[in-house]
Amino acid sequence: MEERKADPNELFDIEEAVVDAVTAFRGPKARYLYDWWAAHAGGDLPRRRDFDIVEHRPIVANIFVVDCLTDGNFVFRLLGEEAIHIIGRNRTGETLMHGAVGMYGHALHEYYVNVVRGRRCMKCVGSLRFHDANIARFESIDCPLADDDGRVGRIIGVMDLLDAPR
Repeated sequence: MEERKADPNELFDIEEAVVDAVTAFRGPKARYLYDWWAAHAGGDLPRRRDFDIVEHRPIVANIFVVDCLTDGNFVFRLLGEEAIHIIGRNRTGETLMHGAVGMYGHALHEYYVNVVRGRRCMKCVGSLRFHDANIARFESIDCPLADDDGRVGRIIGVMDLLDAPR
């Protein structure tokens, strides 16, 4: 008998915002990643090689890494255990193509395009409905990283629950 995969959790009521030094974060994990990103930006973007996962134990479970492909699409490269729990399944290796909305509750592809084109961090706050119909609030941040040629080649982020599911 084949085991049925659970449908992904549903994200909704998404609010997007550009992040800067005065942004108020609701949770410590997004603040942690932004502070690292800003400290390494040096007037431009941190390089991919600047981020070493072993140096960031406080956010490892919540981290996600998205590769920016030259064709304009995105691939989920890595998701931490808590990020997988929040999203509802491991999307590592999946490609996010233009026009995709699906379970993300907003046009995630277009959102990532804005992160890449703007060369700046953005955050999302929203609601999450779990499979058992419980609802929680979440916060995520998406930070662009540059390849050696200066092109945004990766987005690194964290996703965190702000309250216990109810």
